[in-house]
Amino acid sequence: MGGYVPPHLRGGDRGGERGGGRRGGPTTRTTTTRHHHHPDAGVAPSAAVADALRTKDATEKRLSKDGAAYAATACDAFERVARVLEEDVARADADADADREISGHRKKRARDARLALAETLRASASARALASRRGALSPELRRAESEAAVIAAAAYERSTETFAQLCAATERDATDAATDDAKDARETMVVAVNGLACALAAWGDLLAADDPSGAEILARACAAYERALELERDAGAAGGGTAGGGGGDPGEVLEACWNLADARVKLGEARAAIEDARDASSNSTIDVLLRDETVARKRIDDVFASASAAFEDATSLADAAAGDDLGGLLHDWGCGLLSRADSLAAGAMRVAKKVTDVGGALPTLCVELATAAHGVLAAAEEKLRTSASFTPGAIAVCNTLGETYQSRAELIRHTGVLPGNAGGGVVVAGPTIRERRTHAEGPLLMALDARGGGFGAAAALSSSDRDALTGAGEAHLELGRIAKACGDDGAAAARFADAWGCYRRVLEMAAADGGGGGGGDEGVKSSERLGVCYNGACAAYLAGDVHTAGMLLSQVLACGGTTPEGISSDEDLAGMPAAAWGGSSY
Repeated sequence: MGGYVPPHLRGGDRGGERGGGRRGGPTTRTTTTRHHHHPDAGVAPSAAVADALRTKDATEKRLSKDGAAYAATACDAFERVARVLEEDVARADADADADREISGHRKKRARDARLALAETLRASASARALASRRGALSPELRRAESEAAVIAAAAYERSTETFAQLCAATERDATDAATDDAKDARETMVVAVNGLACALAAWGDLLAADDPSGAEILARACAAYERALELERDAGAAGGGTAGGGGGDPGEVLEACWNLADARVKLGEARAAIEDARDASSNSTIDVLLRDETVARKRIDDVFASASAAFEDATSLADAAAGDDLGGLLHDWGCGLLSRADSLAAGAMRVAKKVTDVGGALPTLCVELATAAHGVLAAAEEKLRTSASFTPGAIAVCNTLGETYQSRAELIRHTGVLPGNAGGGVVVAGPTIRERRTHAEGPLLMALDARGGGFGAAAALSSSDRDALTGAGEAHLELGRIAKACGDDGAAAARFADAWGCYRRVLEMAAADGGGGGGGDEGVKSSERLGVCYNGACAAYLAGDVHTAGMLLSQVLACGGTTPEGISSDEDLAGMPAAAWGGSSY
């Protein structure tokens, strides 16, 4: 339920989500955004500005500690600080216009003012989005979240504009004579470019689920992170650094590589989501589908490949003995590889479904995409297991490993393509679910087994972990579907009962927290929470609890998380009386 969270968002906004509550977030680490330099004694800020800066720092620390429970208060505080800083920036600009020969101290003062404002606007946007997600699931919460997203997006836009202005100013000041001011300008330019990239990444991530422009903004974030990495390496080269064969300070270059890698993953996910939505609404022929999939998957996979290259660079710079979070880095890499595999698998399964609908042999493209997905899943599992060796007891790593097992099972069930053998050959199981059953059940059973390192291992570490319970519920649900499709009604009933038991616990814990569907203090997006409720409804119905299933579906329907047509056409809900969820029996 947590959502994948890149480094530049940790401690604040939550990252993207997937339907049904999948994708446990990576190991938490502190934000990598560098903060502004406080002005020196040359030109001290006014008492009001100094107080605002203290409020900003204190609010950031409290928000990092208390999360969504403090987000609304933090948002108000950030907005008050921003108003003071906007006046400060206006004064600094007026001074510069009045005296083109202002001192280095005054230039630094103007840069600091603009940087503090840009950071505050970004923090305000993040806090507003986070605060809007807290509370019981309801149509009112959904509306409030949508309205908050619009306001947050506007604040992110203002933040990026302010960062961009600062980047231009520092670049201009840095080209002056080799003075102390020029040196400070060069240092501030690195901070400003990194800040711009972080603001763009957060803005794009906010929009990506609902607006195609989110992908465009994420592409801009990647370009900004590339520039930040270039500046870090240039700074190190100028100062005699040796990291990465002439790069900058190893820690700073590592952070820049890591941020770039994560931003590229987010861009790949956003583009894949756009393509999936387009394909879902298309009624193209098999030939057109094959052509479109070939072009789209290549374009998307190139982004994921570039993310892996950045992770490779970051890993080469990381030193666990020196205190670097190598376990967290490898976990993020594993998450990125899982997203890449899911993108390839989505294409393969879409082609396989079209073939099933129209008849015919499995196209070569389907086999190629599925085989590639299996290879990437194997790489993800390897990174996650290595991460676990650096961070023993990390529940999030176990949950992500469980998801790789789920993805493999789903791919096998829908395409019949199995992981390649030692010789690299391709093996395709028979076309029926009976012929694929054993191959598809294996990864799911591994995910549930505590010895497999997946959801079962996470549950052994914490029996109340919601991500582990949700993942286990989904695994049991899929095992039940497979058994039902094979006519094994007894096994199916047992699995459905287990699935409903897991989902019921998740929903009960959420209700106890006052959040409903996974809200509480976690700041999880309502769309993800609705996915958990919907899957819980399916599990309840399949387990025979029609009344509870109907209540959950009514809640999801009222919140706009599904449609009557979607419920009526869902195979999991076949035979359910429409009256149970408030629909008509037409």
